[in-house]
Amino acid sequence: MKTNVHLLIISFLLFFIIISANFTFSQQYGWEEKVSGTNSSLEEIKFINSTTGWIVKGSLWEQLSSGITNDINKIFSIDENNLFATADLGKIYKTTDGGKNWVILSVPGNNTIVDIQFFNLLNGVAISDDGYFFKTTNGGNNWTSQFISDPSFDNLTSLCFVDNNNGWIASDFNLYHTTDGGTNWTPTSPGFSLTSVFFTDINHGTFVETDGDIYRTTNAGTSWQSQKKNIPLNSVYFTDLNNGWICGWGGKIFKTTDGGETWIEKQTGTFSTLYSISFSDNNTGYAVGTSGSILYTSNGGVDWVLQSSGITDALFGVVCINNQVSFAVGPDGMILKTTTGFISKTTDSGNNWSNLENPTKQNMYSISFVDVNNGWAVGSGGTILKSTDGANSWSNQTSGLTSNLSSVVFKDLNNGWAVGASGKIIHTTNGGVNWVTQTSGTTDELCSVDFINLNKGWIAGTYGTVLSTTDGGSTWNAKYLTIKKLLCVKFINENVGWICGAEGNVFMTTDGGSNWINQPTNITADLNSIHFVNEYTGWAVGSNGKILKTKNGGNIWVEQNSGITQKLNSNYAIDETTCLAVGESGKILKTTSLTDYSSPSLSVSQPNVYQTFTLQELPVTVSGEASDENGVTVKVNDDYVTVNSPFQHNLYLPAGTQNIKVQAADAAGNVTSREFPVQININLPVGTIPYYLVGSGDNQQLSLTPTDPSTSYSHETSGGSLSLEFPATLTGYLNGTSYQYNVRLASPGYSVTFMLSLFVERNSIRTLLARTFIPVSSSTYNYFSGTVVAPLAIALPNEKIIFQVAAGKPGGVRWGNGSGGSAVWIPGGQDIPPVPPLLASPPDNAAGISRDTLTLTWFSSPSATSYNIELAMDSLFVTASGMNNVEDTTCSFVGASYNTQYWWRVKANSTSGQSGWSDVWSFTTEEFCRNMILLGGWNILSIPISLDDMSLPSIFPDAISNAYGYNNGYVTSTTFEYGKGYWLKYPDPDTITFCGYDISGSIFLSSGWNIIGVFDVNLPVNEIYTNPTGILASSFYGYNNGYVIANTLEPGKGYWIKTNQDGWMNIPSLTKTKNPIAVKNEINKEWPKIELTDADGNRGVLYLSNNSANMDKYEL
Repeated sequence: MKTNVHLLIISFLLFFIIISANFTFSQQYGWEEKVSGTNSSLEEIKFINSTTGWIVKGSLWEQLSSGITNDINKIFSIDENNLFATADLGKIYKTTDGGKNWVILSVPGNNTIVDIQFFNLLNGVAISDDGYFFKTTNGGNNWTSQFISDPSFDNLTSLCFVDNNNGWIASDFNLYHTTDGGTNWTPTSPGFSLTSVFFTDINHGTFVETDGDIYRTTNAGTSWQSQKKNIPLNSVYFTDLNNGWICGWGGKIFKTTDGGETWIEKQTGTFSTLYSISFSDNNTGYAVGTSGSILYTSNGGVDWVLQSSGITDALFGVVCINNQVSFAVGPDGMILKTTTGFISKTTDSGNNWSNLENPTKQNMYSISFVDVNNGWAVGSGGTILKSTDGANSWSNQTSGLTSNLSSVVFKDLNNGWAVGASGKIIHTTNGGVNWVTQTSGTTDELCSVDFINLNKGWIAGTYGTVLSTTDGGSTWNAKYLTIKKLLCVKFINENVGWICGAEGNVFMTTDGGSNWINQPTNITADLNSIHFVNEYTGWAVGSNGKILKTKNGGNIWVEQNSGITQKLNSNYAIDETTCLAVGESGKILKTTSLTDYSSPSLSVSQPNVYQTFTLQELPVTVSGEASDENGVTVKVNDDYVTVNSPFQHNLYLPAGTQNIKVQAADAAGNVTSREFPVQININLPVGTIPYYLVGSGDNQQLSLTPTDPSTSYSHETSGGSLSLEFPATLTGYLNGTSYQYNVRLASPGYSVTFMLSLFVERNSIRTLLARTFIPVSSSTYNYFSGTVVAPLAIALPNEKIIFQVAAGKPGGVRWGNGSGGSAVWIPGGQDIPPVPPLLASPPDNAAGISRDTLTLTWFSSPSATSYNIELAMDSLFVTASGMNNVEDTTCSFVGASYNTQYWWRVKANSTSGQSGWSDVWSFTTEEFCRNMILLGGWNILSIPISLDDMSLPSIFPDAISNAYGYNNGYVTSTTFEYGKGYWLKYPDPDTITFCGYDISGSIFLSSGWNIIGVFDVNLPVNEIYTNPTGILASSFYGYNNGYVIANTLEPGKGYWIKTNQDGWMNIPSLTKTKNPIAVKNEINKEWPKIELTDADGNRGVLYLSNNSANMDKYEL
């Protein structure tokens, strides 16, 4: 369809407006920090009136300011106030005030104190890793020391006393026992590395070791019974003779209720290595480990809940004092303590806060009260709590969810809503007795919910998701704003509301959310919370301590100085002058304006007018002077101006009556503004020919023709024809895009400049997106191609994307059109194909991407129901792999190669069709690198990686021996082979890093003894299988200054293995063959043995066996 539109462009006036501005203020404006009594992250603040309010804490653990810089290994408590912590460099620290202050206790020596125990405030014992036992009788002020073992081969690891006299010390190879308080020690030699020992009385004890064995005694160590768990174990703890727990690698926790006769594994939900476990009674306990992992149980370890520690470093020790107070310790002086309450309350407008009862061990994120007594709080794991006494006590409610709930709102005692992860919405009509799921229509995270009454409500979430309801949530309607994440929504009536989110974005609606207008803030930090007291006055807070205030409904936002850099999570405005904000590290800020701030003065001179001819829009330069001494913000129309003196700002105004609005705001948010109506009259010089553009829809041929067809001009048909393809990417892009044009133009007999303009038209208001100029001097038709780079362009129903062309004559006179054009019209409710998605991660041209699992993510495309993904090793996708009809906005690939460039793209599917492909992004996977730790002296090693040069001098230039392989006897090797092991001597301990290509395949084993090495990943021996089966005839033996039996084969190390015939050892992760062969350890720890140690500390063990041993499995 082609539509003719006649437009008369007549004349424009170009003028400059000179604005001079002077600003004055009565006083400065600031925020005062209040005492919270915690270092925890404060998640949300709410008030029910001008005096009474609450804060919910997001984390149950807070980091103490210990002043300690050494790694802390263990912590021991006498009670809530008196605790001792052990650290590196011979340090012991003591607190008598519950961890607020710590003092250093003087201990002989300078090695790591690995364990400590006190019997009372005066008498205590400790051990160090260099073999010393310490004892104090005056609270740690003085210590005596006693040498127990040689640290070169027997480090002390754990300590346990049952009274002042009877105690045990575990070490790498021995268990030491004293009956006289440590004066004399008797060793027994289990022959393996002990990691933890615990006795409940003189007779009953348990110890664990690195091979995964659990040993128990009921006769003071005269005899021991063992159980095998096949995983390294790190810590054991008992509360009485029957109830005990053990933790170790892979998140493993075992429990006994019969004194260690049987141990049952419990599910923990984590694979982190757990280093320490502690209980205060038979129900309450904690376990800690790598990556800041903290596990909590309230039912004796039947169930474990992962709690947020707020850190990513490993935690080495934990002590559970009672069901309210626990401590955890880690590297660099890290000491964490459980908080005393998850709710803080004020009754004096936020000047003072008190911590209330802590009824849960979940992290809490949001709170809502309907009066001074009745309130609800929600948090992790679907937790919902209710209080009927102003937060003094709480009861649990059942949400029916296990996912996190991030926001809650109640409108009366019965009706409430909560939202959270995976698009979950739940609703109650009986005060939380029952919660019912409502359908959101999305799986995106929902971050904030607000209701203005029982029917009308709104929800904000990730990927620009805005949900609204007019029937209490029975149905939810979705809109998508151009932002990665919306974090908070707040309405003051049925029509007026605001949303804030990532990168400083604020949106406002005046029609109940049907349309949202972006309000520039001039900052890029995430805004986490927004709150208004009326249609004019509000605050927003966010990352890096950012605080913004507006006093004109968000038309202009002024940054205020918070005085902090920590992230602010929530704010609440009590009135037009009083607001509170809370955030990380226990920060509470309050501002109160005690006096009226005078608005800044602003004076604007009358404009000087100059006449010229222009096309389409009038360029206007706004100039003035402003002082920034008092924090003045200046805004011209919708553009913020950097406050310099003088300042200058350019803007373009279309034809007709337009307004220039200049605003000045002080740090309190007071605003003064002046508006200048500008009437642009139209007057065309005689003899000129205006052109207009006709046509509608995609790929239209558009013609420039004279305005008055009856006028006879010789160049009437000399206008140009225009061909433009509107790409689908006009809709849905977050970061702007570019548009390709192809234009066929000719001049009307003299030089002409054609102007190409791209607009979006909303509600009859046209906004310029991009513009380019094409000079044409030839009367012969020629094609002109290029790119128009435009900012964000969103085409919603009943909106137009318009491409216009105008012709101009150099020398002053130009012609153009003002309202016609080529339009993509999207009628309301009409189904249209989705737009190509915007790619998110990995970033384009990223390098070093992990190849274990490649996860590709993109932003959702409005109306899309699924996506097709392609991943290729070439940019043309000739050999692409992929997946179709993926309903999520993420897709994972496995099996990628190291150090390889890949290209990927995504298209969207819907019931109306498919989009085009997205932009093509590429990334390069990580190099394949391995670290090899070498001992000083002899090593058995292997090369787990393919290198360009596999020679000995290239890989190990500092070696002080040849490399010796094994093939029915030792052979000298100058070049290494994959899968084989070698002896090599190094002058000093060292770590070698080399990068190359990964290896795949199986390892050949010849009959008899072999030295082998694995590659790719750690390989547990019980997952090894062979072809043919049953050919392994010994344990795997590694070397660490002596032979050790290996339960896991590590890349880069070498291992002895004996077979009874030729065959292949297959790697499960590569061959994916089933039926693994378990290899049994045949060494009996009760066999007599002879231990040999040379001058360098290298150790060997000779076992003496009776005839029951299978001698084919061993060699001398």
